[in-house]
Amino acid sequence: MGTKIEDKESKIIYDFIAAIKKDPAKALSEIGTVHEQLPDKRYGVISIYNAIGSVYRNLSRENKDTALAFVLDTLSRERYDVAQGDFASVIDDALLLADIDIASNHLYLPGVFDGRERILTRKIKDFDVIKEEVLTKEGHICNDKVHSEFILTYGLLRSDYWSHNEEFAKALNPKVLDYTVRGIVWMQFGRATNEKQIEKGTKRLEELLPQCVYGKIEPMRLEGGWVTNPDIIRG
Repeated sequence: MGTKIEDKESKIIYDFIAAIKKDPAKALSEIGTVHEQLPDKRYGVISIYNAIGSVYRNLSRENKDTALAFVLDTLSRERYDVAQGDFASVIDDALLLADIDIASNHLYLPGVFDGRERILTRKIKDFDVIKEEVLTKEGHICNDKVHSEFILTYGLLRSDYWSHNEEFAKALNPKVLDYTVRGIVWMQFGRATNEKQIEKGTKRLEELLPQCVYGKIEPMRLEGGWVTNPDIIRG
């Protein structure tokens, strides 16, 4: 019985992703219907989140806002700590999680943790062990080892979590590194409204992140692209 339910959900999600790729605006306008079709409407919505995340980088800002509004609406139906720990914590995509963080005024971001064993780096300090545990040979995150690819990668890029963040950055696939840093930049500057906040945010990122990514921070900040729609952003 469980397999049939999983197969049904998988087909619904597969068809939804295909529809988004074909006609994003139309597919996203029907997202509520997709949700209603899921066998488990409460926890099945996580599959919708990651379906959205799988194409989020390629969506227009308008379509991102449509998808984000759905995600925020469904998260708001849960107690905030449940929304953090059970729902947002398993979203893989960096930009979707960054937009959730910006729009919710940090309410739903679950914090930084390292995969299925919380704070893995506090248990295992050896870089080669962590590298073997979470990275493929191509420098991608082993999805089956973690709850959220972005949260794990963000944690391992932070100097306050361990001393090997520079080595980890260099071991990451360059596209994964760039995409993760973009998500971090969005979160850091998405609510910055003046030069003092920007200066403070830049200083903070340079304290946390590997030196090899410093040159990416300002260009990504200037490029922007994060959610700014006042109808979506909470105060």
